[in-house]
Amino acid sequence: MNALLTKRFLLKAAIPSSDQWTLFFLSLLVPGAGQLRAGSWTCLPWFMVSFLAYAGITSIEPFIPSASASATRVVTLLLLGLVSGEQARRLLEPGSRSNPTPWKPTPGNRVKVHIERRGGRRIAATIDVTIARSAEEVWRRVSDLPRFLKIDLFHERVILMRPRPAAGVDIAILHHAFGRRFWRFGRILRWSDKRSYAFSDLSAGNRLGGLPHVFFISVEPIAEGSRSCRLKICIRGKWTIPWLPTCVGRVWIGYVCRQHGRLLKKTM
Repeated sequence: MNALLTKRFLLKAAIPSSDQWTLFFLSLLVPGAGQLRAGSWTCLPWFMVSFLAYAGITSIEPFIPSASASATRVVTLLLLGLVSGEQARRLLEPGSRSNPTPWKPTPGNRVKVHIERRGGRRIAATIDVTIARSAEEVWRRVSDLPRFLKIDLFHERVILMRPRPAAGVDIAILHHAFGRRFWRFGRILRWSDKRSYAFSDLSAGNRLGGLPHVFFISVEPIAEGSRSCRLKICIRGKWTIPWLPTCVGRVWIGYVCRQHGRLLKKTM
């Protein structure tokens, strides 16, 4: 599709608002503020814990050097803010009461995440989910790309450039990370109905920058006639951030994949 037409189409598309990262940063600054913004009662214990932590540090300040007291206060409040911010962000993530998915989750889902150690700057990870549903039912969910691909830590909206998914169809994915929204673009590379598909996720400005990667998604029954199936998501890409070593990239990818697996477990 022509780049100008694509841009105009996306500008006209309504972009849904999401306050996950707003809640995160509010609670990072003031533990409990994000929960209060979300209308959750959990703001009360966070305010109490923050008050007690600050009072405790203030009470011991006369007995320790001022530099140590200042460092202790900063580290304690930062750790409280990070934990509070993550808990506040989860109040609006997919599968939460405030942001339910169109599907009811299945009790007893199991998730395994494996990060492969490959040479160079290559990144490879696998999310393996065992779901207590038939492969046909899970495929109906997985093949609904605009909904299924939103079960992700950063995906806010998914747009297919054609009514039905098929090999060669372009995809636009609106990402929302740490308060910043940006579009990434890809294409369905392979489509095997009722079995598997693959699609790319590339930077809008530089197709070889911004961690270019490909998702390989498949659904297969555990055994013939079984009511359980296996959802497998493989991510293959390249760490293209030159000022961060690949080992840091693998740690980051591991964190993101574990969060993705957790979301799949609670929503599928």
